[in-house]
This record gives sequence, structure tokens and C-alpha cells, in this order.
Amino acid sequence: MSYFVCGSITLVVASPQEQEMVARRASSQALQVGMALQLGCNIVQSLVSEIIERSDNPSALPFLVTASPLSDTSDELVSPYVLVGSEGDERFQQHAKAIATLFKSLTSEEHVQRIDLYVVDGFDTTIPTKSILITALEDELLSAWRNREQDFFFRLILRKLVPLQDTLNNRGHTTVS
Repeated sequence: MSYFVCGSITLVVASPQEQEMVARRASSQALQVGMALQLGCNIVQSLVSEIIERSDNPSALPFLVTASPLSDTSDELVSPYVLVGSEGDERFQQHAKAIATLFKSLTSEEHVQRIDLYVVDGFDTTIPTKSILITALEDELLSAWRNREQDFFFRLILRKLVPLQDTLNNRGHTTVS
């Protein structure tokens, strides 16, 4: 069974041109951290659509993260069957850092509202889900890796940091400058 690091990027209402700009920057950012992205209809594995429950939502951009532009799975990034022993643990730590760096940069995009990230072995309807701040992603990945049994899989909903002023304003408080 293959592993997938996949999901969807939900964009705030964005025109097709803005979506394309986000997609181009996301692809470029993935390459900068030593990975590759398959986006939208370019995702080769049909199972990814089932995993992320792809809908016809025009503001959702499906993705699959791979270790290479030539890969069609994420095995080289997260599979405990590929990343074996202490060398595999070290490689996973490097991959976790790169994955976190990629998604931190994506959440800084103006039009990105939310990212649903799945790390899965095939597909199971009982995938545990957790909502975390983007700043906790690397630690969450490393913790899941350390605490895994043989397999490991989960879904993370990545949230942006909300500026303190916005948080206070949303609670009915105001801040004085």
C-alpha cells in the first residue's frame, strides 16, 4: 500500500487567475524545499480524490506532495516501510521540516483560508482528525512518527495564526492604539 501526503487548499474567493498564481507559487515553493506538488487535475493517483473527498468546490485546490516531480506517491517522504531504522528517522525529520516549511509558506498566501492535510496509507474512513496551528505542524509530524506503531496516518486541519487585534475584535473587544 502506498503512502500519500495530500489534501486540499481552500482559497478565499479567488478568480481563476489568482488560483493559478497560488498554484504556481505552491509548486515553486515545493521545489525550493526539495519536494514536488501535483495539483488539481494533474494528480495521477485517483485514490487521492477519494481520500480528500474531492468536491466540485471551485475554491478548493487538491494537492499531492511527493519527493520528486517523477513520483506518484509520498512513500519516499513518510512511509515507515521506506524510512527504516535510525537513518530513516533522520530522513523523516528532514522531510517533516520541509513539509512544515512548505505549508507555512502556503498559509502565508493572501488567498489561502485553510489547508486540510492527510498523511495516509491508502484510505480508511476512520482517519483521526486534529485541527492545529500551522506553527505546530513540524512538531505534530515528528510526534506522530515517534508514536506510530507499524503504520501511521492522520488528517490535520492547518489553521493560520490570527493577529491578536482580529481575535480581540471578533470577541467584541476593541484595542486602543
